[in-house]
Amino acid sequence: MKLNLAVLLIFAASGCANIERNTRTERGPLLRTFERPQIVEGGVHGTAAVEWPKLKVDVRGFDTCRQLMVEEYSEDTITEKTSSATGPALSTGFANILASGVLFTVSQFVSNTPQIGSIDAAGHYGPSTRQQLQVTGWITLGVGVPALVVGLISYLRSGEEVETRKVESIASQKDKNCNERPIDGPVELRFGSATPLHSQVATAGSVAFDATAVGESIEGISFYGRAISFDESSQRAIDAFSACALLEKAGPVVPAKLEDPDLVEFVNQMTVCVAVRPDMEPVRDRALDELNKRRDVKAPQTLSDSLRVKSFEEALTLYAPKIYLKAKSADLAQLNAPEKLKDQAVRLEGIVSSSITANIGVLQVGERRVFVFIPGDNIWGQSFSQGQRVELIGVVAGKHTMGSETLPLLRAVWMRAAF
Repeated sequence: MKLNLAVLLIFAASGCANIERNTRTERGPLLRTFERPQIVEGGVHGTAAVEWPKLKVDVRGFDTCRQLMVEEYSEDTITEKTSSATGPALSTGFANILASGVLFTVSQFVSNTPQIGSIDAAGHYGPSTRQQLQVTGWITLGVGVPALVVGLISYLRSGEEVETRKVESIASQKDKNCNERPIDGPVELRFGSATPLHSQVATAGSVAFDATAVGESIEGISFYGRAISFDESSQRAIDAFSACALLEKAGPVVPAKLEDPDLVEFVNQMTVCVAVRPDMEPVRDRALDELNKRRDVKAPQTLSDSLRVKSFEEALTLYAPKIYLKAKSADLAQLNAPEKLKDQAVRLEGIVSSSITANIGVLQVGERRVFVFIPGDNIWGQSFSQGQRVELIGVVAGKHTMGSETLPLLRAVWMRAAF
């Protein structure tokens, strides 16, 4: 019976010993660094070339080979167990047990004679001094023992638990295209929403579309519904094929009978088309002569004569640049003497290497640098943003000295983000 009571006392005391847990994670030392290769899903890219009246598309699939730099280190999960009751419970327990011991000891040296000065209704005299001390001692002991048990249990259950494990962290990641291969399947020309797709099946990664398949301007080409990415020259070929196909579908056009907006659109389409159909240049030139005759406009001879245009295509049509400045272009050599090009219209593709102000910057064109100024009254809403790839129509204004470097100076007529 006494053992059972002791067990019950311990369980009851355990319930009173409230334990607070606080868990934190600490990163340990670096164990090792290693590379982990992965192959993940890639995409589809293609090349396009025009052999009128065919658009030939080569489709190739690729994977993405990913090289992960992995750091492995140890990680400790530390759980701290504490109880705010440990200290007070131990001090209360020890103090009360000690006090009860003192009371029991002192009770042996005092009188055990009942107090005859008081008597109850049953005829019993009052308790002696020894009895009073011993009762107080039992009460004190009854308080001290549970408090001591609670304090000891709290103390034994307090402490730290540490769990150590290995953890990996991705330090860096490098991706590159790999496993390139020709792919077969349906390749689709995408038009406007009202025109259905035109699909051809690629064999050994190649497919050809006839110009008669083009009902509207080509918005993109997809493989199994997935957009195919093309390089810049291929995208221009697709745009030119689309323009030529639409012109062919519209039939012969007499420029003199077209309204001004239609004539501008016709000239724009012809300008794009002649990139793949040089035989259409005479038609384009006749339309351009008609447009210039109506507007009484010619290419600017001075900066003050610059035309105010509303689109890149209109700038391309009206200024008709004969010089095309881009990476690896033969025309880049003419920048060695920019004073000879003054007041001539040029077409330029490059990357913004330095943004001096919102309308002044330096473009990197292959290995050459060109200083470009955008008029303050431009209406196309573009400004220089470092690293941006741009395409512009402009007029050569001479040279500009920037520090110890002398750069060709170009005044932009229209600028847009390039492909």
